[in-house]
Amino acid sequence: SASASASASASSSSSPVAAHNDAPKLKVAVIGAGPCGLTTALALRHFGFADVTVFDKYPEIRPALGAAFNLNGGAAVLAKLGLLGVFRGINNPMKVVRTRRVAQDRTQLMNIDIPRLIREDASAAPLISDEDGGELCGTVMRAALLKALAAELPTESLSLGREVVAARSLGGSGGGGGVGGGAVLTFADGSESERFDLVIGADGIRSKVREAMFGPFDAKYSGIRIIFGCTGEGDAAAAMEARPVAEHGETHQWFGDGCYTLVFTAGPEGKKQHNIAVCIAEDSAAGAFGGAASKRDENVAWKAGGSGGGGGG
Repeated sequence: SASASASASASSSSSPVAAHNDAPKLKVAVIGAGPCGLTTALALRHFGFADVTVFDKYPEIRPALGAAFNLNGGAAVLAKLGLLGVFRGINNPMKVVRTRRVAQDRTQLMNIDIPRLIREDASAAPLISDEDGGELCGTVMRAALLKALAAELPTESLSLGREVVAARSLGGSGGGGGVGGGAVLTFADGSESERFDLVIGADGIRSKVREAMFGPFDAKYSGIRIIFGCTGEGDAAAAMEARPVAEHGETHQWFGDGCYTLVFTAGPEGKKQHNIAVCIAEDSAAGAFGGAASKRDENVAWKAGGSGGGGGG
């Protein structure tokens, strides 16, 4: 997801605002209610910035976009923000990473004991929780993470169903107290927001905040096509049958010619979902946006109308 800011003044159950007397009295807008936007809002509140509003184009936190991902450094950040319990409540601890080649002999390239690696490497100390002593490494469903992070914000901090189509700097020196500077947002219905001291863009690959700062830009095709799949939410049978129980804490990687596959499990006990991601190298000319590959592209609708960041402005 793109991350940028447009401002002349940049220098819970909801999560409470920390008592930082030296925090500037800024009015902050975060564009995009994906993992980046929600975590940024929580971090700002943690460090004393009480006036934070998250804007998103969708009328609800979008659980249907994306599958799962691994958090380690991200888990450490959540712990520092006082959200260790949130992470533990939705995470499947990662115990092993196995890497093999897709060949007749299925050669094993790596077999890593993750907890042991973390505890034996002094540089990995931040991945051991000061609070409960456990490793900060696991896999979460993206939908579960979004819901959990949103639940830590006050209702008034979420402004959903408001699509941001532009951001405009007001110029000047800015600063708290509403004196000069700052920026305003333009919404899809043509209305404008009140003035914000700081606008933070977490609105995905088609970020309107980035465009406001640096001008129009084109998405660049990476040459890699990624296909995701996962078992259904609440599908207890699939949770037990799709992968052996003994492998629920293992992440498996497979390497082949022009192809990479990742198999892993996310979620706590009773809510596990199994995921597969297949990465395929495609010919850049055939696979470019609008090229021949678009005829079999599952993401045509997403490219045409969505930010894709899971939050979007």
